[in-house]
Amino acid sequence: MNRPTLDITNTPHRNRLTIAFRALLVIPHAIVLNIWDNLTQIISVIQWFIILFTGKRNKSIPYSFEYEEEASRASNFFRIILVIPAFFVYMFLVFCGVFVAVVSWFAILFTGRHPQGMFNFLLKVTRYSMSIRAYMALMTDEYPTTRVQSAAITPRPAANWAPPTV
Repeated sequence: MNRPTLDITNTPHRNRLTIAFRALLVIPHAIVLNIWDNLTQIISVIQWFIILFTGKRNKSIPYSFEYEEEASRASNFFRIILVIPAFFVYMFLVFCGVFVAVVSWFAILFTGRHPQGMFNFLLKVTRYSMSIRAYMALMTDEYPTTRVQSAAITPRPAANWAPPTV
């Protein structure tokens, strides 16, 4: 099973009005995400016991990008210990990511553009976050790393840009 992938391109122009109210607009999404996160943690504990006793993932539980039934019992048993170093890296990256996101918010608010370097960093943090969360949720046996995925991180050409439709 592979780690999750994410391919997003930076749009050259951003709507300053929606950026200004983004913190308010995200509240309903954050509530739903928190509910899903709690449900995922409960299901992960159930999946942990299933893998420990059967050596296979329950195919009705994984909501994964690619399903692989076989799972390592040893890796599963020691998962909480194995994830500790990656979790410290994750916490550091999240701390830095929050700082970069706030600076990016001001940059977009004043210039209407998201600086490419900040966008690339936040994309890498998001990819690592997805990777470690998939590992902790027993969706994959592949240990999370900070290496860059093969997906290109390039800005979208201005000619292809169009405002989002409702």
